[in-house]
Amino acid sequence: MPFLNTNFIQWASICLLLALLVPALQAADSPAEAYQKGNELYEEGKYDQSARLYQKSFQQGHLSEELFYNLGNTFFKQENYGEAALWYRRALILNPRMPEPRQNLRTLKNRVGLLDFEPKGVNQFISHFRESELTSLLTICTWLAVLSLATALFVKRLRPWRALLITACCLFIGLTFTAILALRTYRKHITVDHRAVITAADAIAQTSPVPDAKTVIELPPGSEVRIVTDSGPWQYIDIPGELRGWVKTENLAPLWPPTPADQKPPAQNP
Repeated sequence: MPFLNTNFIQWASICLLLALLVPALQAADSPAEAYQKGNELYEEGKYDQSARLYQKSFQQGHLSEELFYNLGNTFFKQENYGEAALWYRRALILNPRMPEPRQNLRTLKNRVGLLDFEPKGVNQFISHFRESELTSLLTICTWLAVLSLATALFVKRLRPWRALLITACCLFIGLTFTAILALRTYRKHITVDHRAVITAADAIAQTSPVPDAKTVIELPPGSEVRIVTDSGPWQYIDIPGELRGWVKTENLAPLWPPTPADQKPPAQNP
């Protein structure tokens, strides 16, 4: 009996120790912990290690504009401008009104001459919104228009307010059509579908998908393109400036969605 009691106490102690250690180990490997350690290493100037921890945090489920922006900064510090621009653009997808990535993209444009589909006029204003926000605006305005009209027509005690309710209905109808037009513009000119970013330092667009084809244009790292045709090792792309050409798939990365498969360790430009 004492032998059994001793074994029981030993096993109970082991189980208690594991119960205490496992949560601690999980916390050490949590996305928030990896992100925080990445911030600390960035402050110490260890940009390579910081990028790896940011990537680890992302792979574990941390998805935020701050993480993507910080990851872009680690690549920027290492002069890997293609990857830096990629992550700045991804940060803007999550938060189109975040000023820091836009500022850094302008800095990159001045430094390496990257190409982009820069929206202008009304398109520039619409680009500061997410598609989900425009969809929500459309839904809310539609329902408010219907509610205002129904109240004006069927709620007798509010008849003295009928003119005001009908005016409100007309206003919401106008906003509904504005939201529809904004969504159409977004999906035609601003959507991230089929967009990609040149990540290589020496990419070129060619007239055909063969090694000795003529050059259409040199593509600075960080340039934005639209994929027209995916042909495996080659991509046929739209290029800002109303150009088209073929580029090697290895020289670009899809803008969205970000996946662990396209996480790359930082690499210095040659």
